[in-house]
Amino acid sequence: MIKKVLASVTALAAAITLVSCGPQNSEFSGVKNSGECTITLSWWGGDERHEATKAAAELFESRHPEINVETEYGSWSGWKNKIFSQFESGECADVMQVNYDWLVSLSYDGSGFYDLEKLGKYIDLENFDKSILEFGRRNGVLNAVPASVTGRTLFYNKNAFESAGAELPETWDDLFTAAEKLNRQGAYPLEADNGSGFTAFYLAVVYEQQKTGHQFITEDGNIGFDVSELSDALSFYKSLQDAGVVRSVEMMNGGNGNFYESDSWKNGKTAGIAEWGSSVSKYRSALNNSDSLVCGPLLEMDGAEGTGWMYKPSVLFAVNSKTEHPAESAMLLDFLLNDPDCARILGTTRGIPASASALEALQGTDMLSGPAWDSANILFDSKPVLISPYFENSEMQKYYRQAIESVSLGILSPEEAARGIYANIIYTLREIKEGLA
Repeated sequence: MIKKVLASVTALAAAITLVSCGPQNSEFSGVKNSGECTITLSWWGGDERHEATKAAAELFESRHPEINVETEYGSWSGWKNKIFSQFESGECADVMQVNYDWLVSLSYDGSGFYDLEKLGKYIDLENFDKSILEFGRRNGVLNAVPASVTGRTLFYNKNAFESAGAELPETWDDLFTAAEKLNRQGAYPLEADNGSGFTAFYLAVVYEQQKTGHQFITEDGNIGFDVSELSDALSFYKSLQDAGVVRSVEMMNGGNGNFYESDSWKNGKTAGIAEWGSSVSKYRSALNNSDSLVCGPLLEMDGAEGTGWMYKPSVLFAVNSKTEHPAESAMLLDFLLNDPDCARILGTTRGIPASASALEALQGTDMLSGPAWDSANILFDSKPVLISPYFENSEMQKYYRQAIESVSLGILSPEEAARGIYANIIYTLREIKEGLA
């Protein structure tokens, strides 16, 4: 997908210069600028994203002095619960950064967010490949526009690996070999948290998808693993823990706050992460030597039936369906996604831009280099599979965490844990599709 966007950016940018700079949509009707007003913008992320987005909002205000932008932001931890509570009470921001799976939960029939095609006078949708825009549709309604497309890849503190005499792994077997060397220094090659990121379960799913060629949760919301495959995935996770590749749940639970702020990460005692390319900047910034963070190869196995690795929209921007200022909100959304000056401020804090004009603005800069850029190219060279929007549902994540915790602590065997969550997953998928979860 990112390759397609990169290949078409020059043609799209050239076409944009041949027409007026603003969005064009002859079908627009029913929305008018409301004069001087205040609109709100909400997002989550790390400090680098926060500072860049606040600076972007200030630039927007300087261009539109009649529009005041109030910002609301925080870390990912607890953010989803906060936004969902605001959504239920009708107190959401006018312009919202949203996650891919939120569209299923908050706008199952497409009515949860504003129909952005009705705001086409203010949003240049021609900057986006049609397949990119499909990620933001629910029931045919364009509810959101992706800022970028991303996936989890593997990032390593190369200095920590070099200090232990370990090579960056290219296969799963290499990962176990690296663990032997890092463990001698009291270090681990990879973090597999069991919190909101559910990285431990994610890695187990990648391994099993690679091994079997089956997709854990399909795009239409069905489970693609049987109990034995789910059990095998959990057994693989247990082997990572037993071999010292990852810390146990008990060890991870001993830490406080965000992992990228922990001594374990900063001091190289945990030397790798499986993280979204769009979110890795906070890990890089936290290291004493930020240049030591590199993106490594996606791990493979002999005889793999599929890539196993996955991609999705990193984050999307949506407009509150109840906003009193739809025109101004759409103007801000367009600015965040498409404006070249804004693109140079935001850089890759939300990943490699999906907008042709934003991407073109970054050409020739050092922003299209480094771990985030390498991540995008490594991921999409692997022909990843699309993550189902049902995969990251909060209720589903609860089952993943329970399974990992029970296996890690030895409360249940992988087989017992797999049987325990399998029926719950099927039940929850049905509830989601019926709009009950």
